[in-house]
Amino acid sequence: MADTDLSDDLHDRGRALIRRALPLLLALLIGSLGALIYSASNASRDHAQALAEQQSSFEVIALARGFEARVARSEVTLARYVISLDPDTGRLFQDQWRGAASQLKALSYATRDSGWQKGNVAALRYAFIARGKTLNEIGLRTTYDQKMAALARFHQAGKSQDLRRITALLDLVIQAENNRLRERSLAVTLA
Repeated sequence: MADTDLSDDLHDRGRALIRRALPLLLALLIGSLGALIYSASNASRDHAQALAEQQSSFEVIALARGFEARVARSEVTLARYVISLDPDTGRLFQDQWRGAASQLKALSYATRDSGWQKGNVAALRYAFIARGKTLNEIGLRTTYDQKMAALARFHQAGKSQDLRRITALLDLVIQAENNRLRERSLAVTLA
């Protein structure tokens, strides 16, 4: 009978110990689960942010390439206008140049929060304005039937610094975004 009392006493003590340890174990389990959820949430947020930044870089690169293509297309159209003297071609040049300006505006908007790009895009805008003045002068000479002067000016404009400056600045914008893209791709991989 003494053995039974001892066994019951140990059994009761074990139950009491379990009752006291159970809330502690439950609190540890809930705390660990909370920490795991918090950590997963942070990793998910960081991954989503890295993906969004990666998408932003792709957008900036596409806008820069689109701007470059529009500028080139408008210059080719101006050359056709100088040669043909067709007023419709002259209007097409104006439309295409305005399209390039819109593309530059979109590029400027896309990089508005990128401190490392603001200087590049501002310089690009300045070079674009300078180039526009030169090309508009050529267009005006053509409109007023000064074909030889327009051809000579167009030839000079093909060798001008403002065209090289636009190309160099676009290369800087794209290179900066490619560098950021490599960083962001690494962040996406690690997140």
